[in-house]
Amino acid sequence: VTSHNRYTGTAMLISETDTLVYLWKPIFPGQYEVLVHEINKSYGDATPLIQPPYPIFINEGPQAGGAGLSMLEDRIQNMPPCQTVQDRTNIYSHWDGDWIGPDFQLTESLRTGWSFLPSSETMNCKLETFDNQAIRSIPEKTSIYIVGRSVERGIFLSLVDMMLDKMEKKMLKKSIIGKCWGRASVTKGNLQVMYQDFRVNAFEDPTEPQFIECHNDKLVKERGSSFIQNATLVWEEIFQQEEVNWPSVIFLVTGLGAAKFKFEHHVQPFVSMLPPNWHGTLFLGDFEFSARGGGLGSMSQYEIYLKQINTMVNALNDPRVRWIDGTGISKEMRMYAQKGEEYVARSQHFHHPCLRKDPDNPKLTAMVVCSNVTEMVGQLLLGHALGPKAEFMERVKQNPTPPDSAVTWCTACPKCMIPFHITPYPKMTCVDGPIVAKTEFDDCSVVRSETVNGGGKAKDPS
Repeated sequence: VTSHNRYTGTAMLISETDTLVYLWKPIFPGQYEVLVHEINKSYGDATPLIQPPYPIFINEGPQAGGAGLSMLEDRIQNMPPCQTVQDRTNIYSHWDGDWIGPDFQLTESLRTGWSFLPSSETMNCKLETFDNQAIRSIPEKTSIYIVGRSVERGIFLSLVDMMLDKMEKKMLKKSIIGKCWGRASVTKGNLQVMYQDFRVNAFEDPTEPQFIECHNDKLVKERGSSFIQNATLVWEEIFQQEEVNWPSVIFLVTGLGAAKFKFEHHVQPFVSMLPPNWHGTLFLGDFEFSARGGGLGSMSQYEIYLKQINTMVNALNDPRVRWIDGTGISKEMRMYAQKGEEYVARSQHFHHPCLRKDPDNPKLTAMVVCSNVTEMVGQLLLGHALGPKAEFMERVKQNPTPPDSAVTWCTACPKCMIPFHITPYPKMTCVDGPIVAKTEFDDCSVVRSETVNGGGKAKDPS
């Protein structure tokens, strides 16, 4: 359900009798369009509309743009910043709210002008945003680690895009960092963001015998090696550095949604290894964080999922841990994923390369990574790393000398995704200065597209 430049949302299936019944709640009066896409096709096909957009008009309540706009602003002003809510570890375990478009020009907006307003009934907080000037003025050493799949890599890339200026990020798409299957980090001023590839769906059950794993004729895992053992070493490595260098925030993908997932092996041990004196925030995600599947199920399925993640975050019993509702955070923006509006639910990723100009200065490139969802999550992580915006800006005022603006980027990225790599203590190659394009290109298509048993093609899960 959309209203051009003003709103986007998703209706959820609540009944599957003779007639499919969907539920959607409007946020303000005005003109909307209902779009129904045909998605029961092969992966990669376009998803055409079943019929032309169906217009509906909501005429109850105050008119948006007058009292309606004031109502939206009140929701922002009167709710506490989400990062200050310390007594509710499940605050993000039912992600609920509304995406409001650039026409409203709300104060806490992403670079595209879109804003996410958390529900006052469930989350009851506001998402604060930090512009590039604020990010470049961070007065103390701060780091954010993203440990996940290519979907979570989009959060890392959005953060990098927000950190760097035009010339520093111009070649991001063509660089090693743009698609890294190992480890990459970018530091500018006092902020470091790091990405570690973490193919948690391949984690073993440590109580079972070890085995060899192959992808067509390519060896994925050698006899005696263990993804979960290497992942554990990677996790330990984070906290073996000096305490002053520990990350402020970590986003860790769990295997919930994968066939081999076991909470007692793939989540609890990692949380239990957090040092007692670490005062950061650990965000847990799962496979529902996806532009392909998020929100496509029924309301009853969604409620089962919500109960599951709330049970697990409560079982962890750690006030530093937050579990993000992947379905809730994914479903409203699924139409604006990597492949665009004609390919709804055809892309796993939300992020995609772009060249979006600064509306205030068309000569400048404002964005090279476009994705409202991953940028929003990046802003959420920044909020937890930096603290409440008002207090952060006061610290900036008290430290008028700007930090060193030099850029350093480091990589330890394998040439191809397969065989998978989870490598502790990798040898990182570091470069000072703008991100540059790769000079060598490796053909990984042989690994990705060889004929598999049954005559089909192997799918690219990058």
